[in-house]
Amino acid sequence: MADFPALNGQSVSYAVLQYLAGSANPPHTDTPAAELSLLTYCIIEVGFVDTTNKLFTQRLQADSIFVLPKRLVHCQFIWAENDSRIVVVSGSRVTSDIMLIDGLIKKGGDR
Repeated sequence: MADFPALNGQSVSYAVLQYLAGSANPPHTDTPAAELSLLTYCIIEVGFVDTTNKLFTQRLQADSIFVLPKRLVHCQFIWAENDSRIVVVSGSRVTSDIMLIDGLIKKGGDR
């Protein structure tokens, strides 16, 4: 918070995410807050599942902004030929991802 002292104690955090071209951010939720994301340069497909289990997807380009409500299952796929950068702002001081892939794919000898 040294860079933005006015945000200290306001339960706001930000991060700059970099993805390799052709990579994916598997299905997950972010807790405990909503996210506002700004695509600084990239082509990305964002998908999310609503509360009725319906999948929505949209392909976005640089300078696009998208909002994800808290605890909404979502994923991203990077279509750009170059690495991508996304600035994410969250309404929480601490963010954490709950990855769903571990629960969807059986490991080792599990049946």
